[in-house]
Amino acid sequence: MASGKEAARCVDTQRVLCFDVSEDAGGALVARADLKKAARRCNAMILGSWLCCRRADTATSAVPQFSSLAGHGDAKTRNRDSATAALKMEALSHACHFPSRDHERELVNETPTRSPMKALFGLLLLVVGASALKTAPAPALRLRGGMDKTPPEAYQAFLATGVRQATMPTTQTVLQALLAGGFVALGAALAMTVGANVPGIKSSNPGLQKILLGAFGLPWALLMVLLTGGQLFTGNTATITTALLEGQVTLEQMLKNLVLSYFGNFAGGLTVVYLLGAAGLTTPGAAAVAVAKTSLPFMQALIRGFLCNWMVCIAIWQAYCATTVAGKYISVFFTISSFVALGFEHSVANMAMIPLGMLNGADISVAKFLTSNLIPVTIGNMLAGSIVVGTAYYYIHGSGKKSSA
Repeated sequence: MASGKEAARCVDTQRVLCFDVSEDAGGALVARADLKKAARRCNAMILGSWLCCRRADTATSAVPQFSSLAGHGDAKTRNRDSATAALKMEALSHACHFPSRDHERELVNETPTRSPMKALFGLLLLVVGASALKTAPAPALRLRGGMDKTPPEAYQAFLATGVRQATMPTTQTVLQALLAGGFVALGAALAMTVGANVPGIKSSNPGLQKILLGAFGLPWALLMVLLTGGQLFTGNTATITTALLEGQVTLEQMLKNLVLSYFGNFAGGLTVVYLLGAAGLTTPGAAAVAVAKTSLPFMQALIRGFLCNWMVCIAIWQAYCATTVAGKYISVFFTISSFVALGFEHSVANMAMIPLGMLNGADISVAKFLTSNLIPVTIGNMLAGSIVVGTAYYYIHGSGKKSSA
């Protein structure tokens, strides 16, 4: 027999789990709560109560009554309050029923031996019930069943990042920019080693080659930047613009950060390129990529830079929505691999990709590198980050929506 303390604990647990399905903290019925859904949730709680009460025979008394519980939600002609009260009382009576010792012996003696499949199915039900019992007291889930941030909450995280980046001391800003540029260069080198170095696949299946080019390298690089709090120029064009519009940083602070992060990223990327060359590591595919990048007309390079940083800043926004490392990587992976596969241009990535190509034999001068690619791409990156992300979401989720109302 279960002890009195176990019985009391079971009753209290059921009161919290099952009763709160139908009521809010004040005791009033939740308008949008459907009693049928509440009944299903209560059924799961009853399964979980088996572990709480540690009574195998609770299953015998509870399972046959599931249909009666669900029936309360279907009875549209019944009074809603009465149905809710009945649901509560029946849930408690079935979940915490403790039979007598004689009844317990009868149950043990009369229960037939279960087959392995039935036992496995019963174990699965117990796991589901235990999971419901464990997670029910958590706060209400907010965004499609998860604890990830809603868009307005992501905006606040975006804004906080902009304030932090713009007000960071100069030494820390430079170090973070150097490291971020190095991370992107490592990702670019991986992309050039894998996706850009499969001529057979490129000729026979160009779509697959583009997927490989996008999937291996830059998504991993951006994740490293985000998880270390790095200063990435392209992302800062959006986050610090938001902070500027909200009045939390000055124009001087913004311009200082963008200059330091840009040239810090450039120096970090070139350092990694030099180290790769000194190590004797070649990336043969980089030469063709570098030539193609520096052969674009000025306006095409600018527009590709615009489209690229639009996607990069949205990837960063999505990463702020996620609350786990896995969620952040998924948020980053598809967006970043997509912009690479589509052929868009990222200034910080090109700070490494084109020098890698030059190191591996591409006939490109420094002047051509700067004028035919880096300058127009940088302009496009800045326009996208500051306008279609930073300014746009200031008016959608920030203080701007009040002034424009």
